[in-house]
Amino acid sequence: MAEVTKGKVFSPSQTSVFLECEMRWFLRYRQRYEGKFYMQKEIAGCVGSAFHTYFEFEEEGHKVALQRAVHDFHERMGKLKEVRQCSERASAYEAAAPERLKKLIDLYVRKNPIPASWEIFDRERVFPDHGFSRIDAMYRTSMGVLGPLDFKTRGRLQANQVDKARREFGTSGQLMHYCWMASEVYGETVNQASIVLITLEPRAFIEIWQYRFREKTLETWLAGRREAWADMERIIAGERTPVMADVHENKYGICESHDICFKHGFEESLIDQHFIVLQ
Repeated sequence: MAEVTKGKVFSPSQTSVFLECEMRWFLRYRQRYEGKFYMQKEIAGCVGSAFHTYFEFEEEGHKVALQRAVHDFHERMGKLKEVRQCSERASAYEAAAPERLKKLIDLYVRKNPIPASWEIFDRERVFPDHGFSRIDAMYRTSMGVLGPLDFKTRGRLQANQVDKARREFGTSGQLMHYCWMASEVYGETVNQASIVLITLEPRAFIEIWQYRFREKTLETWLAGRREAWADMERIIAGERTPVMADVHENKYGICESHDICFKHGFEESLIDQHFIVLQ
């Protein structure tokens, strides 16, 4: 883990999309195609980002942090509305989103699960040399252990889904990216990370989950990511074409790029009827 990174590094979100489907990554991040309608997913993203804003400014006091979070939410939604339209299915969720944000913040304030003995620092720091990744915060435990802290907000979390969610985060490429990144930036071994998961439905839920990664696991993860980042650079340089995935539907539904790939066949005149290109 001591080797300094060489070559371009991409964010965990970009890399994850690339590993799922190179074509979807190329369409979204290189050609910037987005659907003309925004769904619940995009609204939830604005809520989650605004919650992170509250945490970023928490030390300035609840009132100030809340004001900043609400302003951030409306600003993000405003930018979304400038280029896209809300789908009918998401209109009710959009109307309830501001109140949802306030309830998430209230739950966090009342039941903050982060140990009081931890030192929390570098809130919302961006790491330009590591894919412009943003960590919600870094912490140091009372035993001197350094680790990244990440908040996750979910729309719903049934009681029988808690263990599955905990396992998913425990194998998260994002958390391993953060550990590797922190090891390079802070100059010490970082193999621990923590997630604060928070949701309101069907019941209020907030917990902190801690994870430790074996050194070999992190080494294997990094070797694979370096190969992926090199492939992404080759596609950007025009040295090869992106590969289409074999699977185009999962538990969340049909791939967002399905119509471009299969209905419109990359014909710009047809694509423009259903998609927009973000600048």
